Amino acid sequence: SRMILLVERLPVEVRVRMLNREDQKASDMLFGALEKKEIPWVEPYLWLGELFMRMGQYEKAMQAYQFALYKKPLDTDAIIGFERALRELERRSFTL
Repeated sequence: SRMILLVERLPVEVRVRMLNREDQKASDMLFGALEKKEIPWVEPYLWLGELFMRMGQYEKAMQAYQFALYKKPLDTDAIIGFERALRELERRSFTL
């Protein structure tokens, strides 16, 4: 499955932090790795989007999903993630 491939590609430290719900540390590590080297596959950006979603950082999640869509324009996971982040952002703006 795609998620299994994704997990195998992530550095072990990031995976451990994600499993332990250390979302901020995992996102910092993943973002730092992506800043140093452009990665040609979309999965790290999908994980970064998910981490930002879990932390309630919906604008950043949308940016991560947008970058995934830049890499692979019709990626279903990126489209769904972007829509989830947008809906949550809209929901939050209506409740304020």
